[in-house]
Amino acid sequence: MFDKIDERMDLPVVRKHYTFNLSSKNNINPVLKLINNETWLGEITIKNAKVYIFSSSLDESFTNFCKHALFVPTIYKMAINSLKPSPLYFYTQSNSVINLNAFKEKSEEPLHLTELNKKFDVIPEIRVNNNRLNVYTQNQITNPGFYKLNHKGQDLQSLAFNYNRLESGLEFFTNEDIEKSIAENNLISFKNLVAAEKSLTASVQEISGNVKLWKLFIIFALTFIAIEVALIRFFK
Repeated sequence: MFDKIDERMDLPVVRKHYTFNLSSKNNINPVLKLINNETWLGEITIKNAKVYIFSSSLDESFTNFCKHALFVPTIYKMAINSLKPSPLYFYTQSNSVINLNAFKEKSEEPLHLTELNKKFDVIPEIRVNNNRLNVYTQNQITNPGFYKLNHKGQDLQSLAFNYNRLESGLEFFTNEDIEKSIAENNLISFKNLVAAEKSLTASVQEISGNVKLWKLFIIFALTFIAIEVALIRFFK
């Protein structure tokens, strides 16, 4: 919220508060502390959830925090930090794991993973770990595009699948690696050209011995045309 903390900054006032006991203090991550270094707002992780606890009531007799400018951004950050962002996309032809934290319904009706055009519909594998429902694609998605995970006709989550981008890696051989590979494989019809030294045209001319083959092609073409005209004219 702030680039730096000014000593004259107007901070919330806490008139009275409770003290966390020692057993719970070790598990509390302090978010806001008092001047005496005691935790006033703490964060506790319980299974897959984050619980925020104040050491005092938010009543005006305890604190003016509810009317302070820090109230809204604090609550906003609490909500944002409690969300677990989903990946923008998953890879096709892989066993992707999709987390469904909000789905708690127990039913015999299975989940369906369908493409938007509804040409593809599959029942994925599901597992429950730590009160979290995980959906496994098991390499069943082969075409990239947009899909939906639904249950009983109700859409639960929209998903995007893309091809793996490993083929777009920018790894490449150095000039020394190429020269070594040419020598090891006894390749005599290959030449490694360094672009920074000469232009491509000059390098090709140097390799070909400065022989301009295009002139020979023109001479041969004109010769064959003359022979064809003579044959048509004198040998009918």
